[in-house]
Amino acid sequence: MPYFKVDPVTDPPAPQFFEGYSFDLELSQWRSIADVADSILLSPKGPMDKYGAFDNPTYFLAFNSKIEWNLNEEETKRLQAFMGYLKHKILYQELAKKPQWFLEPK
Repeated sequence: MPYFKVDPVTDPPAPQFFEGYSFDLELSQWRSIADVADSILLSPKGPMDKYGAFDNPTYFLAFNSKIEWNLNEEETKRLQAFMGYLKHKILYQELAKKPQWFLEPK
């Protein structure tokens, strides 16, 4: 998961980084992301799988002194969906703004 080390509410504007790209967040965007993160962290947790998530990526979400990681299939799906949400909300919009470089065939 991305790590935002600057608080856009109290700190001066500074670029944020996600998947190697830098960007600025508007306060409304940050609040929207924070609301989704809080809803994930406050949602009921299922039982831990006996052997954990086998052959799955590991996801970790820490926000407002709360932590969650995928200990079962349900949490894996929820955190994967959050990662997809962040990519659509931030990354893909930023990629669309970047200039495209095309190589001409020889």
